[in-house]
Amino acid sequence: MGRSCFPKCRLGRIMGWLQIVLGGLVIIVSLSSLFKFYSAGFFMHNEDICRHFYGATEAYDGFDIRALNDRVGEVLNRMESLQVKLEKTVQQMEKEKDLAKTSGYQIGVQEVFGGGSD
Repeated sequence: MGRSCFPKCRLGRIMGWLQIVLGGLVIIVSLSSLFKFYSAGFFMHNEDICRHFYGATEAYDGFDIRALNDRVGEVLNRMESLQVKLEKTVQQMEKEKDLAKTSGYQIGVQEVFGGGSD
């Protein structure tokens, strides 16, 4: 068999050099991206942009807490009145159901035993 052209360049050395080159490439690309973002004003260079991204002062402008509180109170009162109405309706339906059962039972008894007007 023939000899290798590069006897001193083993796989370990090639992989080591490849890692060094790729690591340097990653550092160069990262620094160039940071430079582009900094020049565009995204990294503490322009204070207005920083406040826009990190502050919430503009989010609450024109927000009326009292109106929201009043509206929530109205909704809760309405839900309470609807719940009372629903409970009354359910109770009335149960009474009608019980009444229908008892009247149905009485009609059935009268038919079986022959009671009633002849």
